[in-house]
Amino acid sequence: MIANSIIVLILFLYHEAFYLLPQEMLIAPGIFRMSDAALVIVPLFAFTVPKSLSRYREESWLVITFILLMLLSCLMGSMFFPQSYAAGLLNIRNNFIWLSFFAFVPLIKDMEQVERLVKLLTFLTGIYVVILLVTKMIPDLGIIHLPKDIYSKQSTLKRFGEFRLFYPYGNIPLLFFFIALAQTLNGYVKESVSAKTLRLLFMFIVANAVVSSMTRAVLFPALIACTIAFISSKKRSVKYAGIVFFVLIASYQVLSMSFGSDGGSLLEKSTFGKMLFKSSELASEQGRMFQVNMYLTQFEKSPLTGVGNFAIGSFSNRKGGGILESYKAFGFFNGSDLGYLKILAENGVIGIAWVIWWFVYFYRRGKQTLAKAEKLGGLPFAEVVTHGLIYFTTYLLISGVTLGHWVHQNVITILPLSLVLMAICRRTVNNLADQNVKEPSQLFPGMNRA
Repeated sequence: MIANSIIVLILFLYHEAFYLLPQEMLIAPGIFRMSDAALVIVPLFAFTVPKSLSRYREESWLVITFILLMLLSCLMGSMFFPQSYAAGLLNIRNNFIWLSFFAFVPLIKDMEQVERLVKLLTFLTGIYVVILLVTKMIPDLGIIHLPKDIYSKQSTLKRFGEFRLFYPYGNIPLLFFFIALAQTLNGYVKESVSAKTLRLLFMFIVANAVVSSMTRAVLFPALIACTIAFISSKKRSVKYAGIVFFVLIASYQVLSMSFGSDGGSLLEKSTFGKMLFKSSELASEQGRMFQVNMYLTQFEKSPLTGVGNFAIGSFSNRKGGGILESYKAFGFFNGSDLGYLKILAENGVIGIAWVIWWFVYFYRRGKQTLAKAEKLGGLPFAEVVTHGLIYFTTYLLISGVTLGHWVHQNVITILPLSLVLMAICRRTVNNLADQNVKEPSQLFPGMNRA
């Protein structure tokens, strides 16, 4: 319980209380941010690094190599922009939360600990998403300390005349959504009726939040990942259920259009339907196209290592400007979109090679772990988590076109945690395979195959 509490604390600090506290309690301008406190805690686990390196070599080197990339980006930034190496480090200090991998590893020792942690974070995440959904309906509720005017008449957080859900840190609920989906589709673990009900309720709540956010970069990749999950399920009943569901939705769409007075369907009038069928009516993303050209131009200057990170804050303080001024002066600014192109421009081919390594690791190790676990039997929760991580990785692969998962503060922390979960699943299964244990389920009470 103490270990799980420390993990929750690190997540809570790094995400600056998830908007549950007023900003004045989180930030001392120019001095300290609450997220910096997480970076203070993580080095306390430095003594565990040698052991982690020996037990989880590939995962550890993924993290270490990423940190080296960040250090290199600060050097490149000092060469291409008028900033010191120290200014670059300060600018990307949040990226060093990747080192939380070495804090999570000793805290999550085995599959029993993984199971307890996943259940705890799923529960907490579900409550948080419910609060976000309720806050959209009652903005003055006071639990979530919203950014200014986010649900006011002046808000730009609207699509199709509706307020979009304020949905920060969306990757955290999605990770546990995909783990829950893995259990739903494959049914590895025996569950009580109440556990099944809560799991399905959690999935419905997160799906509702994703749709209500009206964020195409999240919704469509999540839909594609779910579709692939259904298709790849080994249960024929699941595949048939997916086909039947699709046929019913298509039939409903046709019938409602036929009988509707305006020729439109009831599905199209829903938030999900609008995002699915009317996204083309939304304004084009001119800002993203602008960033495409900017990133490609910068990549040409330094293809191998990129131009590094630009500490826009230091430029703004000296020149009194911001994004527009920095672009006029240097042809570059810190864009938050276009994940792959951002890495290509800032970290070059080396950065893209690291991203490819990340995906290859999860798909290769995931496939190996599932194959061995199936032969062994008795490790149902390891199979659930591994399947869930593969589904989540598929979502990252697609959404990474527009979202900077690996470097954006809102989504970083869940990635080293997901890496730890895969590492422990892999090592647990490998150890049992090496020992040729015939009945490994006896080592994990309560983790019985359905």
